[in-house]
Amino acid sequence: MRQGIAFLLLIVSILFYSCKKNNPKPDKTQTHLSTFSIEPRYVRSPDFEIPAPETNNPTEITYTSSDTSVAVIKGKSIQIKKAGTVEITASQQGNDKYEPGTIKTIFTIMPNVYISGYVYDSEGYIPVFWKNGELNQLEPRAIASDIFATGDDLYISATINEGSYGTAAYWKNGKLVRLPGGAANTRAIAAVGNDVIVTGLLINPTPLETYVNVVWKNGQLLNLERPFGCCTDRDKLQPTVLAVDESKIYICGTAANEQTQFPVIWNSDGSLYKVFQSPQTNYISQAIVKDGNFYLSGSSGFLEDLTYWKNSQKYAQPNESRNNVGFNTIAVKNGDVYTGAPDANNGAYWKNGVKTIVSDQSSVIKIAISGDDLHMVGVRYLSNSLYDYEAVYWLNGKISRLAGPKSSQALAMTVVDQ
Repeated sequence: MRQGIAFLLLIVSILFYSCKKNNPKPDKTQTHLSTFSIEPRYVRSPDFEIPAPETNNPTEITYTSSDTSVAVIKGKSIQIKKAGTVEITASQQGNDKYEPGTIKTIFTIMPNVYISGYVYDSEGYIPVFWKNGELNQLEPRAIASDIFATGDDLYISATINEGSYGTAAYWKNGKLVRLPGGAANTRAIAAVGNDVIVTGLLINPTPLETYVNVVWKNGQLLNLERPFGCCTDRDKLQPTVLAVDESKIYICGTAANEQTQFPVIWNSDGSLYKVFQSPQTNYISQAIVKDGNFYLSGSSGFLEDLTYWKNSQKYAQPNESRNNVGFNTIAVKNGDVYTGAPDANNGAYWKNGVKTIVSDQSSVIKIAISGDDLHMVGVRYLSNSLYDYEAVYWLNGKISRLAGPKSSQALAMTVVDQ
C-alpha cells in the first residue's frame, strides 16, 4: 500500500514539473514611451503641466529634472527657477506585466530681455520698450532713457516732452512718477527694496543755459558727499550711472578738482564710497559690480580714448570714431571684459580690447551677458537721411530688427535671468 502511494506521488510530481516546463511564465511587455517635447519658456513664467508622452504602460508617469536650480518638478508640473537648459526625464516603473521605461527631452528657459528707447514721428518722441522683442508703448510722449527690472517690477526712466528742455520722471509698471526740479533730463534708473534711484540733469535756461548733474532718491534730490583729499569747493560732480550689487545700489560718475577729474563711487545715501585714483577721466557711461570688483566704461584723455576701468586700473585705446563718450557699455563674464562704442560705420564690440565687427552702418549701444549668450542693442542707419534708422538687437552676433516703425532707437537694456 505504501509503495502504491509513493508511486502515485511520484507520478503527480512528474506531471506538475512537466506542465510548468511546457508553460513558462510569460515575458514582460516592453514599455514604449513616445517622444515628447516642452516648448521653451521665459523666466518668471507660471508653473505649467508637462505634456505627457503616450505610453502602452498603464502605470503612473513620473518626472525628474537634471538641474533643480534651473527647473523643479512639482508632481506633473514644472516650476521655473532661472534661465538655462535642463533634461526632463519621464519614467514608468515596471510590474508583473511591463518592463520599466524612460524617455528624455530638453527644456530651455530663456531670460527676459527688456529694451527701452523711442519711436520718432512728426509730433515728436513716443516712449517704448520691448519685452522679448514685443513692442510696448508708454504715455505721455517722452524718451525712455534707461530700464531696470527686479522681481515682477519694471522701471523705466523718462525725459518727458514738456517745455523747451523736458522734465524728469519714471514709469513703474507703466504708471508715471514725476520727479521734482523743473526742466530736467534723466539718465539711469535702478531699484532695490523700497529705494528707487534716478540720475539726470537739471537745466537752468536763464540767464545762461547751465546744467547740474543730480540724483533723485525716492522722488527727492539727493545730496552727494564731495570727495575728500582730491577736491575743493570748486569741484564738479557728475553722477551719471548706477551699479547694483545684490541688495545695494551704487551711484557712479566723476568728480573734478582744479586740475583733473577722477572716477567716483557713492553709496545710495549719498555718502562717499570710493575715489579711484585715475586722473583725466572724462565720462563714465556704465558701471557694473562683478565678483566684488567695479567695472566702468567711458572715456579718458584729451582725445576721448575708449576706456574701461577695473576698479582704479585703467585700460584705454584710441577712439577711432571720435565719439564723445568713449566706450558706452560694459559687461563681464569669467574675467573677460566686453565693451561697445557708438560708431556710425560699424556695429562692433571689444572683448578684452580686441574689436569684432558684427554689422555695418550700425552702432552698439548696450551689451549684456546671460549664460553663454551675448546680447547687444543699438541702431542701424538705413541712409544718410536724418530719421532713417531703426532699432536693432544682436544675439551672439546675429542682428534682427526690433518690432515697430522706422525712426526707432534702442537706448538701454536689462536681461533678467531669474
